[in-house]
Amino acid sequence: MENKKIENAKFGAEAFKDYKMKLPGLFPRIMGPNAMKYLQEVVESGLTSNMMSRFETAFAKEYGVKHCIATPG
Repeated sequence: MENKKIENAKFGAEAFKDYKMKLPGLFPRIMGPNAMKYLQEVVESGLTSNMMSRFETAFAKEYGVKHCIATPG
């Protein structure tokens, strides 16, 4: 039987303190080339287009995690 060091799980900011990837900054806010296309899609859908879910999926994939929860505003 091996002696293994048991560590407690880390939560919140502590879990990510050694995370090396940087999230994009807020400023300057540059509109990408598809911004108007996506805005038009939302307006034409009667505001029912599921952009939030699409963003969460793309963000999670980009950062190599299973899930992402976005909040509006």
